[in-house]
Amino acid sequence: ETFIHGALCVSYSGQCYLSYANGKRSANRGECAQPCRKKYSLIDEDGKIIQKDKYLLSLKDFNASGHIKQLIDAGVNSFKVEGRLKDINYVKNITLYYNKLLSDIANRTSSGQVTTNIVPNPNKTFNRGYTDYFLQNRQQCFNFLSPKSRGEKVGKVLRVYSNFFETDAQLNPQDGICFIKDGQMKGFLVNKVEGKRVYPNKMNDIKTGMTLYRNFDFKFEKELNNAEIVRNKNQITAKDENGNIAEIELPQGQIPQNVQKAKDTFLKQIKKTGAQDFYIKEIINNIEDIAFYPISQINELRRNLFEELMIQRLKNYPKLSQNKIKYHEYPDKKLDYRANIMNKEAETFYKNCGCDTCDKALELSAKIPQGIELMRTKHCLKYANNLCQKPSKKLFLTDEKGKKYPLKFDCKNCEMVILSP
Repeated sequence: ETFIHGALCVSYSGQCYLSYANGKRSANRGECAQPCRKKYSLIDEDGKIIQKDKYLLSLKDFNASGHIKQLIDAGVNSFKVEGRLKDINYVKNITLYYNKLLSDIANRTSSGQVTTNIVPNPNKTFNRGYTDYFLQNRQQCFNFLSPKSRGEKVGKVLRVYSNFFETDAQLNPQDGICFIKDGQMKGFLVNKVEGKRVYPNKMNDIKTGMTLYRNFDFKFEKELNNAEIVRNKNQITAKDENGNIAEIELPQGQIPQNVQKAKDTFLKQIKKTGAQDFYIKEIINNIEDIAFYPISQINELRRNLFEELMIQRLKNYPKLSQNKIKYHEYPDKKLDYRANIMNKEAETFYKNCGCDTCDKALELSAKIPQGIELMRTKHCLKYANNLCQKPSKKLFLTDEKGKKYPLKFDCKNCEMVILSP
């Protein structure tokens, strides 16, 4: 199982204490205040400012779509997309995008198919720029400019006038547009479009030659709002694609005045799955003579058939049970606060794994000790600022309140550690 898309945690997940150190909200307890999306300055031991008021811990968003086949070949059989706290259109767009990728590449473990009338595009929904992180090699995984959505690159500003500008981008009224000016991300809303002319709600800082990004595509969002997306679980001819069979007896009907018309009406109504969980792939018609049924009765027969098929699916679904836990020797005998032991159950677990000493979780401490590890990350500010080969000086991260965090660098493993002040 692995994540393939969404916001990245800059720290090794489950081992971050920066949010707790800042405001007593523990990331390890699901209460992260996202201090990594705040502004920081990077200074050395002499007080020299290397970076000032930048989002130095803010990463781009993860996008592993270019590595799906390699991940499958590596043994991954379950992919996770970040959806918590995202709006419904984000979820629609991103899950449809990866669903199509998987259907083109792999044999699906779940039965059924997804149908929709839209073309998904991950560049059109919230993103801070994309990175595949360390799946291939080290790259620029960070975005120091802003933790907000940058969206998709759409074009350039060709010429600027008093209340409008010309562009080679195809924009729509109510689009949200952003650009980078003096190292800051700024933006505007589109009020009106006339050919190449764009009338924004404000002209501040718009200059000829600027690259434009669209972080809100009004037309695409409207398509998502109106999208027809159906998850059909089964194909049915009284038998679904997993071999489950549902049978119901046809009640006694009336003698039809027109046999062919009665047959056509029956088949037409049976095919209408509507908002139910099934789709009809094939109807094998072995009916020679058929009784006449009112349309309402045919609809009821179809519903009953689908309900019975669902009962059979649930009845025959393979059920897996959890094996009894088998404890193994833990690699470390002495554990500190990073074992996250908050209760007796956690303490018992580690003792069953052969650990001698188990310190309590940091959240149970009255005061955070000085110089302990708050965060460890593969994102390295020495690397990001081309300081790897420079003479070694102590570096510090300072937040907007002036709190000063010492940095430690594990260059052998290419990792950075943020220590408590």
